[in-house]
Amino acid sequence: MKNKLLPIISVVIISIVLWGSIALSEDYICGINAPVELSDLPQQYAPFFLSGESVYVRLKGKGWELAKICMGGEHKFYVSSPQSKGRHTMNLKNEFENNPWIGSSVSVVEIIPSEIKLRIEDRVTKKAPVEKNFKISFAQGFGLASEVEFIPDSVVVSGPESILKNVESVKTDTIKFENVNESQEGEVDLLLVNGIEYSTDRCKFKFDVEKIIVLEFKDIPVKILNTPPDKELLIFPVKINVILRGGLNKLGRLSKEDIKVFADYRDALGDDEEMLVPRIIIPKYTELVGAVPSKLKYIIRER
Repeated sequence: MKNKLLPIISVVIISIVLWGSIALSEDYICGINAPVELSDLPQQYAPFFLSGESVYVRLKGKGWELAKICMGGEHKFYVSSPQSKGRHTMNLKNEFENNPWIGSSVSVVEIIPSEIKLRIEDRVTKKAPVEKNFKISFAQGFGLASEVEFIPDSVVVSGPESILKNVESVKTDTIKFENVNESQEGEVDLLLVNGIEYSTDRCKFKFDVEKIIVLEFKDIPVKILNTPPDKELLIFPVKINVILRGGLNKLGRLSKEDIKVFADYRDALGDDEEMLVPRIIIPKYTELVGAVPSKLKYIIRER
């Protein structure tokens, strides 16, 4: 049985090869989308495309030739760059010789669009900070205990002045973190804007997530501010307790010296209650729950 199958299989394979050879020797038409790229653009200039940045090229040729082009990877349509600033209209039918991938053995049936409009501007380069575009929800009892850190934390961007003047930051792709109960790290893509070149298109990130607790810091001294030379502001008590909410490790590393409490003379002016609300400055990624006492008694007297 095997001896009978082998000749049959051989005939089938040879028939397929012959059919393919005959078929690919016929003329066909195929279409290719290709991004436009300027060649020989002076380094001090950058293009701003007023029309589309890609073209659709319909080619006619033998099947073998078209197959080689289509399977040859992504193609770019190169256009000779203007050498001066200002608006320019480029006839793409004059640019076929700059694209050797088209080849002399195929013909161009049409190119859409047949021309592109662009403006050549001065190139601007600057650093832009990375801006997070994260949506984070935490498991019950957990919360953010640090900055979201990016490596690198800024990106060098380069492009036309008219675009770069509006670029204040580079946003990350949107990532959703749900029910988070531990620190996170990884990589994220950056959202790229057409016409701008970037020193990198990805960055690393990390942020700390901790169990949230409430902790009281006792006997924080109250510092008096903005008292005139001829006045004296007396307060009672001179120390208060401050209650903070934050990450377990974050609060565990804090001391009362990390918390600042102030009584401002200007806050006492015009206050008929003779009670002053202290100003409290706390570390980042902590939350003020309250202070004991929440108000201070005070007296203003002449020196």
